[in-house]
Amino acid sequence: MKEYEVMIMNSELDIYGRAYVHWKSWLETYKGLIDSSYLKNEHTLDRCIEIAKKDKAETLLAKDKNKVIGFIGFGKNRENIPDSGEIYGLYVLKEYQNKKIGYELIKSAIHLLSKYNYISLWVLKGNIKAINFYKKVGFILTGEEKKAVLGNEIIELKMIYKQTSFDLG
Repeated sequence: MKEYEVMIMNSELDIYGRAYVHWKSWLETYKGLIDSSYLKNEHTLDRCIEIAKKDKAETLLAKDKNKVIGFIGFGKNRENIPDSGEIYGLYVLKEYQNKKIGYELIKSAIHLLSKYNYISLWVLKGNIKAINFYKKVGFILTGEEKKAVLGNEIIELKMIYKQTSFDLG
């Protein structure tokens, strides 16, 4: 039996829950992939709260009772690629991973993005767990990369999903 539910973010309390998941999951997931001083000094809970307050992306939350345990942000592709949506971010607290929460979130987002033939996302190079998860859902690596600086230089890999490539049943 599911211990959580997926819902649209719709309250001030949800914003703070989303911000906490964003902050905490980066600390849990990106240790060793992103510069530790950046994670400690730049990626703060206050910064994540500001991001969550300003973000206009469609957001679905996974909640265990009233506690936000994961979220996915999505919408129109930010690169202005015609007929393409984008997953902007998917995060689940470590203690709730491997319970199909990420799958439920992405399944719901893909359904809500069904007007687009393609959906893209960027994943941190070296985040093998995430890359394998997205592959299982039906995303494929395109070979496209982009660089960013988060304390140190990081590389993100582009993945794409064709709406007809996987039946989310």
